Amino acid sequence: MSLPAVLPRIGIFLLVLSLLTACSNDRAVVQGPPAAGEIGAACTSDADCTSDYCLLDPSFQDGYCIQKCDANPSCPEGSTCHDYFNYKFCMDRCDADTDCRKDYVCTYGVCRPPCNNSAGCDKGDTCLNGHCKAKCTADTDCPSGERCQDGKCIPPCKGDSDCLPGFSCDTSGNCKPKKGKGMGEACTSSSQCATAYCLPTRKICSINCKGSADCPDGYVCGLEAFDKDNNGSKDSAEADCVPVKGKVAAGANCTADASCASEHCHYGFCVEGCQATADCQTGQRCVELNILLKGAAPKYKGCLRNAAVGPYYPLGTFPNSMSTFRGFDIPPHAGSFILTTEMNSLSEVPLVGLLKDPAGKTVMTMDSCYQYSQPNRYSPREQFSTLLVPNTTSVSVVPGLYSYTVGSSDGKAVTAKLQIKLGKAAKGTLNLNWFFLNLASTCIPGATLNASSAKSHAWLLKLRINLKAILTQAKLTVGSEKFYDLKDPALDVLNLSMTGLSTELQKLFSSSNKMTGRSINIFFVRDIKASYAGTVLGIAGGIPGPPGKHGTVHSGVAMSMKTACYEPYGYNPAHTLAHELGHYLGLSHNQESEQVPGFSQSTNQVICPCPCGANMTCVTKSGKSWCRGEDHIPDTTTSSKNLMYWAAESTQSFDGNQLTDGQIKTMLNNPVVGF
Repeated sequence: MSLPAVLPRIGIFLLVLSLLTACSNDRAVVQGPPAAGEIGAACTSDADCTSDYCLLDPSFQDGYCIQKCDANPSCPEGSTCHDYFNYKFCMDRCDADTDCRKDYVCTYGVCRPPCNNSAGCDKGDTCLNGHCKAKCTADTDCPSGERCQDGKCIPPCKGDSDCLPGFSCDTSGNCKPKKGKGMGEACTSSSQCATAYCLPTRKICSINCKGSADCPDGYVCGLEAFDKDNNGSKDSAEADCVPVKGKVAAGANCTADASCASEHCHYGFCVEGCQATADCQTGQRCVELNILLKGAAPKYKGCLRNAAVGPYYPLGTFPNSMSTFRGFDIPPHAGSFILTTEMNSLSEVPLVGLLKDPAGKTVMTMDSCYQYSQPNRYSPREQFSTLLVPNTTSVSVVPGLYSYTVGSSDGKAVTAKLQIKLGKAAKGTLNLNWFFLNLASTCIPGATLNASSAKSHAWLLKLRINLKAILTQAKLTVGSEKFYDLKDPALDVLNLSMTGLSTELQKLFSSSNKMTGRSINIFFVRDIKASYAGTVLGIAGGIPGPPGKHGTVHSGVAMSMKTACYEPYGYNPAHTLAHELGHYLGLSHNQESEQVPGFSQSTNQVICPCPCGANMTCVTKSGKSWCRGEDHIPDTTTSSKNLMYWAAESTQSFDGNQLTDGQIKTMLNNPVVGF
C-alpha cells in the first residue's frame, strides 16, 4: 500500500505552541485578514485551502489554512514559517490585530487564537488581554504611571480587588502582601493563608473563582473535588484557582486529566470553571456538568466549546458483567455520542448490554431479535462495536448521567470508550480516503483505475459527481479526498462469511491503520462473492462503522467493480457507494430482505418468531412464521425508492436515492461528519 506520511492533527493544541520565527516570504505591507484559501483563512477541509492542509484543531476557531515548512522554509506571500513542537508551519503574518480574522490576535507577528494564560506563550512571557508579552520584573520595566504585578504592567491599584490573591492595596496604590502563607504555599487550614482559603484536597493556599480571569499567572480556574462529610470518599466539587498542570487549554480535546491546564478532562474535553458564558473563551459556553465521584455526583459549571467532536475518551477496561452498572456524563448541548466496546479478539464480540438515560429510561438493551425493536438500534460486531445515540429521531440526547453495562461473547474483559459530539449539525462534511486494489480488466471503461489516474479518470469523476449529488440532499458535502493504491492480490476478490466478517474483509478494513483524522475509508475491489446472497455490490464495516477510528476490522466500506458492469442497463454505481456510506453513518435498511432478522438460512430455523415487536412485520412461508425487520426511524417507509432499500433498485435518474428527514438527521449526528 502506498501511503504518505500524515501529520497527526488531533491533540496538537496550538494555544500552547512556542512560536519561533524562521524564514518568511512577507508582504511588504500587511493589509487586513487573509483572503479565502490563503494561509490563515478559515476552512472546514483541506479542499478549502490552496495549501491543501486545513488545521481543524479545536483551539483554532473555524479552522486555519496552514502549510508545512519543515522541508522547505519558503512560505507563500504574507506568511511566515514558525516552529511548533518540532512541527514547522507557515502561519499568517501580521502587524496588528486588524490584520487577523475575527477571534484571532496578532502575537509574535502571526495571527493565532488569544492566549488564556502564560502557558500559551513563549517560555518566560506572560499573557495580557489575550496577547503574549514579555514579563516585567520591576516597576522600572513599565511605562510611567504603571506598576509591575504578576509579570504585567498595570495601573496603580484602587482597591484589594486590583491586587493578586493574598495582597492588599495601600494608600499609595501599591499592592502589599497580607499576613500568612502566599498563593500556592502548602497549608492545613484556611487561617494559615494570606488568601484566606486552603484548598481542601490539594492543601495549598488559593481562592475560589468564577473563571480563569480571577486567577493569577500560573493558575487557572479548575475543579477541586473533595470529601465534604469526611467519610473517606470524595462527594463535592467547587471551582478554585489551581496551578497550571498540563498544556491543553479549556475546550480542546484530551484523553487524560494530566494533559489539561486545569487538570480536568471531562470525557474528552479540557474544562475550566465558570459561572456564566462571559467567563469562557470565544466560541465556548458555560454549562452545568456532573462530576462522577466515588461518593456522589455533584454539579459543576465548566466551559465547553459550542460545537466540537471529542476524541475516543477511555472509560476503562471492565470485566464481563451485565449486572454491574457504570456511568458517564453527557453535557447539555451534546447533539450525539458514540459508546464503543473493544477487545483484541477477531472472533468474539464486545458489547453494551444495557444503556439507560439520566431519567432511567432504557435507550437500548440486548434482545433475541437483534435489537430491531429497541428504541435505539444496536449491531455489535467482532473486535469493535459501535453504539450511536441517537440513530433515530424518536430518541433524544438527555443531558446528565447515563448508566450502562458491558460484556463479551466469550466472557473476557472489555474496553469501553466514549466520543461526544457537541452541538447539533444542520449540515456537514465528509472526508474520504479512496483505496484501489488491482482493477485492471474490469468493466470500468478507459484506463486502469488506480491512485495515479483517480483524479482525472472519467468513470470515477462521474461516480464522484453522482455521489455528491446524492449526499447533497442529506446536507452533506465532500471535503478532503485522498487516493491510495493497496497492492495485495489476496484482497482483490472478497469472499464473505455467513457467520461474521471474513478474514479477507477483516484484513482489508484493517489496512487503513495508517490513516488519521475524521474520514471514511472506501475500498474498490474487483468482486465481492457470497454463496448465500447472490450478487453483492458493496458492504459496510458496521452500522455504524467506527467514526474516525482507523485500522479496525470495521474501518471502511467495500465496493465491487461489478457495479460498472451494470451501467449499460441504467444502474448508477454511486447508489451502491452512497448506500454503504449510509450504513457506515448509522442508517439501517428501510426494509430488510424477507428473511432478516427472523429466519436463519444456514440452519433453516426460525430465530425471531411471530408475534413481532416494534419495527418488524410477520412473514409466513411453508408453515413457518418469523419477523422481518424495518427501519426504526419514524418517517422512513419501505419504498424501493429509498437509498437504504435492501436491494439495488437505483437507476441513473436518481429515483432510488431518496432520504427522509429522519435519516438525514441520523447521518448528521455521526461524529465522523464535520460541522
